[in-house]
Amino acid sequence: FNTNLKDKNIVIYGGKGIVGGISSIMCSKEGAKCTIVGYDGIENVTKKSQEYKNRFGVNVIPGDGSSDKLNASFLPDADIIFCSAREGTQVISLEQMKLTRDLKVIADVNAVPPAGIEGVKIDDNDKEHSCGALSIGPLTSGDIKVKTQYKMFEDMCNSDKPLYLNFDKALNTAREILGL
Repeated sequence: FNTNLKDKNIVIYGGKGIVGGISSIMCSKEGAKCTIVGYDGIENVTKKSQEYKNRFGVNVIPGDGSSDKLNASFLPDADIIFCSAREGTQVISLEQMKLTRDLKVIADVNAVPPAGIEGVKIDDNDKEHSCGALSIGPLTSGDIKVKTQYKMFEDMCNSDKPLYLNFDKALNTAREILGL
């Protein structure tokens, strides 16, 4: 796409957990408009978004996904959809995906069937989804995660002094691995 995350509308399903939470923080730091959607209503994601603002200085928008209709309401304006919801839970159906208008990328880290986003395959690697967006499956993102962890561990082992690593360093390391 020859672009970055600045001003992109990113919707994260499962944003209260560690994976979705850190993803929302990283996306927001890159200038994205990032919404975390909670399946159990707005209260818990509002608390999380306030926690992220207080701790990391980012504006993450809470979203109510407590019904199928509310869940799908975020899809029409999304540029990127990321699903990190609990394993074995389908969050978005193919029917709901028809609501998307200018969706570029979908990613699902759920390796336990069914996929969080229907139609995302476990080994998708920039494969076109039926909605037209590029699809990234859990094995692809997992492979990058493992390579990133390995490189950071290697850096720690090869350093003469302590290294203090955080998810900003992890993002830069992943970009380096991907050649971005």
